[in-house]
Amino acid sequence: MKIKNLLLFILIVAFSIPATAQLRAPFKSESTGIRFVQLPTAKKKFSKLTIKTTQKARAGEKVAEATKKASAAAAKFGVSIEDNSGMLADKEAAERTYELIPEIFPTEGDLLLEVFFYDKKLIKTPSEPLKFYDGAESEVKVEYKLYSMPGKKLIEEAGPFWVAGKGSSTAGPLQSREDLYNDRVRISRGWAKNEIMRKYALKHEYVPIEVYTIRKLKGADDDKQTEAQEKFLELARKFRTQQGEAEFEKGVNECIAIWEGLLNKYQPGKDAAVNDRSVFALYYNLATANYLLGNMSKADDYANKGAKATAIDWKPVKNNKGEVIGRKRSGIVHVTEDIFHNLKADMNAYYDGLEAHNPKFVKMLTDDSNMMKMARAVRNAAINIHLSNALNLDAPAEIVPKGMEEKLKLIKGTIKQKGNDVAKFEIKRKLFAFIPFLQRPYKVTVLKTDETLQAKQGLTHSMLPLARYDFVLTKGKKSFIGLPEYVSLGKMKAKPKARSKASTSIMYDYDGSVKIMSSSIQDKWAYLNIGLVEVTKDEALKAENTETTAEFEDYSELVKIEKDITTIKRDRELGFGGFMSAAMNKFQGKPLDVTEVSNDTDENAIDVEAKTNIKEKNDKGYWTTKEVGKVAVERELMY
Repeated sequence: MKIKNLLLFILIVAFSIPATAQLRAPFKSESTGIRFVQLPTAKKKFSKLTIKTTQKARAGEKVAEATKKASAAAAKFGVSIEDNSGMLADKEAAERTYELIPEIFPTEGDLLLEVFFYDKKLIKTPSEPLKFYDGAESEVKVEYKLYSMPGKKLIEEAGPFWVAGKGSSTAGPLQSREDLYNDRVRISRGWAKNEIMRKYALKHEYVPIEVYTIRKLKGADDDKQTEAQEKFLELARKFRTQQGEAEFEKGVNECIAIWEGLLNKYQPGKDAAVNDRSVFALYYNLATANYLLGNMSKADDYANKGAKATAIDWKPVKNNKGEVIGRKRSGIVHVTEDIFHNLKADMNAYYDGLEAHNPKFVKMLTDDSNMMKMARAVRNAAINIHLSNALNLDAPAEIVPKGMEEKLKLIKGTIKQKGNDVAKFEIKRKLFAFIPFLQRPYKVTVLKTDETLQAKQGLTHSMLPLARYDFVLTKGKKSFIGLPEYVSLGKMKAKPKARSKASTSIMYDYDGSVKIMSSSIQDKWAYLNIGLVEVTKDEALKAENTETTAEFEDYSELVKIEKDITTIKRDRELGFGGFMSAAMNKFQGKPLDVTEVSNDTDENAIDVEAKTNIKEKNDKGYWTTKEVGKVAVERELMY
């Protein structure tokens, strides 16, 4: 029983140590985070980042090279030489791949990052400042080389640096070599990845922060710092959606005024309420607040002062032979200077990214309402271009309207070209459209006059086509907005015995313009009938691709579109074998092998610059007859 009581006491003490450490700290803190859209600062844009992490051989480059040659020679005789210890040969960790730019934006290839770290004894303190990654408990010597792919062209190289990072629970003189290796891989790769992502990534970033109060402050001063902490926690969460707004900046400035007033109470030593051990807390709060306002000079100054106030005191770490193998933090350390270095790096990368891009592009991605307008306008334009291509129209017809604000029950219309009926369409409100969570209260049906093509699509309440979201920005836990990557009509059928597989893909450039690319969706594509593919020689030989560049005014109205038609064909003549290969490729859903042969104009090309003329409107001001070049749409709106 006594042994059980002793074990229970030890367990209670073990669990109480972290809480006791927090009580001993000269501060209290609450956690939150800053969300923002991180834009790349580099001029060239790349799609993916692959990281290879390698521990250099402890015996040195010459021994490693000799070992490599010996292994290659032994392999010819079926003999495998492995050195898992990393003594004689370089030791490589598993590759990691990360997305830099979503596929809806243009890029110039990929990046390869080769990270090298060294398992060497640390004899003396590094002469240059440390780099920091996720804490500062142990160190590793790191360098990297960054290449563009394909071609492996060197872009930049950096190091060697001493990088301080958080060690695992096994860190220390008795740590196994494998655990030490894993710690160093994580720290090396993590730091190098952060360095590259800050330059080349377009993503939704979340930077965790702390908002501090000082324990020794009492009375009115304590009330003020508590008030500032509570207010700033809420403001930091609203940074992405309210940055730059007058009310937001007013609240941040009120917090700054309180913290600057408390900073005036600082006295060197450890006796004053704001002293050498606690002043960092005010530096951190003030740095963060000024970053939220974009006051970069002030924010960087406070961050530099905070890093100096929390500079780490290190002492040597020796192995059982008495050799110095590294350093560790000495004394009681509640926070380390890495919190200032990383905050400064993240926020400077954010503002540098804004400066590096077209203001229209920045407004589109960083403002919720602008992105929603752009998403709606793009989907609307894409679906109408898609349908217009399917119907072989000379100009894009507005079949699906821009919105359904009037909550119409029914829209029925006819599409005419050169005076002849081409197709009829119907947009019908479903019976249970009043249910709030019903996502597709309207249904669209388009039927070609000769009945060779029919499209059915259930759409959202705002009449937007079905779209996949590839670039998603989180806005809270349950809601999101995004830009569509493509639109497709899930129930488009062509006769005879045909089903179209074509869709319209969408790309966004860095000037705020949009490219809508539509493959031919005539009934010559991808037929499937009881396991057999119906395809003719002409169908396999050629197809048409259309690329439309669109410009939007205030992200809601399509003001200009330009179209390019490229004819492509197979790069070899089709014999019987080629014909069967094309048929099999179509059956498996594979694209045809094609090469570009011309950029000629086609008689059936859509005239995207045709003049739009509204001929008639109803009594509510909505058009009922619209002409675009030689294409006319007549519709009846029923309420």
